[in-house]
Amino acid sequence: MSTSPPQGHDELTIGTPAGQVWALIEDTALLPAWVPMVHRVDVPPGRREHVGATRTCDVEMMGRHGRVTERCTELIPNRWAHYVVDHETLGFARLVSGFSFSIRLEPTGADTTTVSLASYYRPRGLLGRVANTLVLRPMLRRSRRTMLTHLRRLAEQSPTLEPGDLNR
Repeated sequence: MSTSPPQGHDELTIGTPAGQVWALIEDTALLPAWVPMVHRVDVPPGRREHVGATRTCDVEMMGRHGRVTERCTELIPNRWAHYVVDHETLGFARLVSGFSFSIRLEPTGADTTTVSLASYYRPRGLLGRVANTLVLRPMLRRSRRTMLTHLRRLAEQSPTLEPGDLNR
């Protein structure tokens, strides 16, 4: 779990079983299909998430292009994953420290899953606190909601999948 305080949390119920949603999340190469700010990720298709795995993503946020390197620090298959940002070129490190995020899946029925995304970090100084209130928290909330919506669309339109089915 993160040592930084939570800064935001959003959740959405998806009309597919948790295993099917997890199969999409676990296939790192599919990240651009449900995280719109990610244009490219440096992993081969079918690579499964695991503790210690890193990925570098080409991203666009707030009109800026850059790279973000993330590392999986915790993982419970079909239930939970936590990532820390080890490096980024967008300049957010000037405003916050200890940025990490998590994704949690909770089966809510035979064919439904509630997916939660949370962000964790510490604002740096006065500028970081002001930017957090005015820009970062609202931007990250929009991003989390967009990711959840795209993940739901992808999961509900995909054929029935289980973890490991996406080896391409």
